[in-house]
Amino acid sequence: MIEKLFNPQSVAIVGASKHEEKLGFQVLKNIIKSGFTGEIFPVNPEAGEILSKKSFQNVAEISQNIDLAIIVVPALVVPQVLRECVDKKVLYVVIISAGFSETGSDGKKLQDKIKEIISGSVTRFWDQTV
Repeated sequence: MIEKLFNPQSVAIVGASKHEEKLGFQVLKNIIKSGFTGEIFPVNPEAGEILSKKSFQNVAEISQNIDLAIIVVPALVVPQVLRECVDKKVLYVVIISAGFSETGSDGKKLQDKIKEIISGSVTRFWDQTV
């Protein structure tokens, strides 16, 4: 099953952006340029299309299974997005964000909340908090 983490057939980039200076744009661009041959699903509620790929309003709107979701949104939005991923039964999630335990007690509570959300689900996550 861990094979889907390292060799996913489908990837959602939550927080994909049309703006080149944003990390969500760079992550999407790098996946495309890497030659990834699986399905790529940009997720951004305000973008219709990003880098010639249809953008989805949210994870639930994607009809296909998702092996890996890369979450590139502000920390306060991560729990909502993670809940969508758990409900969708996304196997793996990578969180690239800041504002968790490194910021103090409120951030620690937020970090504990995301751990609680995935508890008991099929979803596993790796966080790259900055």
